[in-house]
Amino acid sequence: MKANLKHRTKVHFAALVTLCTCLGCGNTTSSPGPNVTWIDPNEIQQGPTLHDDLPDELLDRIKAVHKTFSDVDGTPLEKWIDDFKRDLDPEGNIKIWEDMEVAYNSYCTNRELPLETRKEVFKIVLMRSMMPDAEVLARLDLKHVPANDVRAILAAYPGAAKPIDVMQTGP
Repeated sequence: MKANLKHRTKVHFAALVTLCTCLGCGNTTSSPGPNVTWIDPNEIQQGPTLHDDLPDELLDRIKAVHKTFSDVDGTPLEKWIDDFKRDLDPEGNIKIWEDMEVAYNSYCTNRELPLETRKEVFKIVLMRSMMPDAEVLARLDLKHVPANDVRAILAAYPGAAKPIDVMQTGP
């Protein structure tokens, strides 16, 4: 499978994705509606570069979000930028990351939290970016974030859940 997506799928749990199967070469009007399914992110292959350059304003936004998540994500900035260049909708995707940043910062700012706790907060907001609150709550297995804090973190996420779009290119 090839995908044009940001590295949200490179976490160590199966990511919720919208699997869009395209029937016919370039013909999207005859394809069925999206089918939401769980797939192993390790089965996804990165798609080609779609944007040679990104606007400076978008690069600034990517850098800001990267700075927020650098200690819990660990992916170098250069890789983040490369991933956004492969994204079908880099503007829409950075908005998702900014929504994640809002929820993450609502909990982590002004608290002295250990790395493992911040990683769990990241996991919560990452999952929330892809699925509704109830599904996140059903799938969470936390060791560091108190259960009564999870709902507050979820409530701080300002956007709607948006599964990751993955396009199947092979049989």
